[in-house]
Amino acid sequence: MFIFKDCIFKQIQLTMNEEEIRKLPFIYESKFAIFLFDKEDKILFYFYKKTGTSRMKKEDYQEELKEVLKICLESKAIFFVADTMEFDFPITPALQTWTNHNIFAKHRYLRKCAILTSQNLIGRLALSQTFDTREATSLRFAVQSFDNIQEAIVILFIM
Repeated sequence: MFIFKDCIFKQIQLTMNEEEIRKLPFIYESKFAIFLFDKEDKILFYFYKKTGTSRMKKEDYQEELKEVLKICLESKAIFFVADTMEFDFPITPALQTWTNHNIFAKHRYLRKCAILTSQNLIGRLALSQTFDTREATSLRFAVQSFDNIQEAIVILFIM
């Protein structure tokens, strides 16, 4: 089993070993997050780094989400697990609208999205408001929040 060393999920183990993860296509690392793609189950994992979003700027947020969209489209991921446990970037109403129009609306393959709930009040409210806006209610994919990764992965296959 592989334990993420540079992510907030230091204690979470996936069912893949390190060698299998290194063979996964579409692995990408930004200064804020690590992306891993499980080709067999078409799950894109997005893990925020512990030191990430507190220093994020509006442009960083937008570039990060453009990269998420690009990787989702290239990989044809149908499931997405986003670890937002340490997310604390305040998403303004203008950025929420931008996210809905420029990111969410362009997902062609994504069917289900599991969000691991931020422990930070600012991050939790920002993400909740982004998914609760009028534009987000017409998403082509289901979104659900979770407190742990194991529950999120199981529910992805049944929700």
